[in-house]
Amino acid sequence: MTKLNENLEIGNTEYTLKDITNNQGKILWTNPSPTSDFASQTIILSSDDYDMLEIFYHTFNNQVGSSRIFKGKGTRIITSISNGTVYMRIIDYVDDTHFFASNIYGGSNGNLKPLYIIGYKTGLFS
Repeated sequence: MTKLNENLEIGNTEYTLKDITNNQGKILWTNPSPTSDFASQTIILSSDDYDMLEIFYHTFNNQVGSSRIFKGKGTRIITSISNGTVYMRIIDYVDDTHFFASNIYGGSNGNLKPLYIIGYKTGLFS
């Protein structure tokens, strides 16, 4: 089993956090209990020095997905399984360092767990 705090599998490629953070990214939040259920809660980022965020999250079968969002916006993380069932968690923007993650819709809080939030300071967006 891949250690969640060291490696991320996205599609058919495995990345280390070093690969991700060397690409102008900085880890702004880490899930302190990545193997536990993730009930609705406020996520507090360590900095507001970013113009884009990427949320890495656990889906099913130990897979990891990601969602990129602009500063000042929220997102929905979504996955589906082979029978067509869709699961979703809303990540609402509160302010530049606070987000509210809802309970999962359609399943248990053991899925669609945010693992890391990476901030990117690209200068491309204002």
